[in-house]
Amino acid sequence: MKKTILFSAALTAALLAASLVQAHDDDDAMGPGMMGGGMMEHGGMGGGMGGGMMAFGHPAAAAQAGRSVAIEMKDMAFVPDSLTVKAGETVLFKLHNGGTVMHEFMLGTAAMQTAHRRMMAAEAEKGLPPHHHHMGNAVSLDPGQSASLAWTFTQPGTVEYDCNLPGHYESGMKGAITVTP
Repeated sequence: MKKTILFSAALTAALLAASLVQAHDDDDAMGPGMMGGGMMEHGGMGGGMGGGMMAFGHPAAAAQAGRSVAIEMKDMAFVPDSLTVKAGETVLFKLHNGGTVMHEFMLGTAAMQTAHRRMMAAEAEKGLPPHHHHMGNAVSLDPGQSASLAWTFTQPGTVEYDCNLPGHYESGMKGAITVTP
């Protein structure tokens, strides 16, 4: 239990730091109010991997969803691997792992995904087993499992959904959501 708490705190701190660095870079390139790589809305600290308010949206209740999108996790692909939503739209992702190994579905900016992949690779190098996510913006599923994740997209731009387990993203397990105005 103590190890899990320490790991969660370290993960949150690392991703928050990566988000803040990326937000600074994105503010210079895109201007205030644009969808940045990790910029959190309203200056809130609930973003990062915790699944709270982020620049591109926030978790929602399944009942708020205007539509459902089925996403199949295969070895090594998401089906579909792209979709389009409108800013302000709430989507219920119905996830199923039809693969033979554990997979994750994580919504995030490119910077968030890269930071998470690096952290998971570092854990694997230390011999640590992959950890499961069940947060507002991420779900991990063992083979045969299903779960849902509801998300409200708030800003136009691109949001990625990736599996960041070592080697999975590199093998093609990634997807893109285009958020239109």
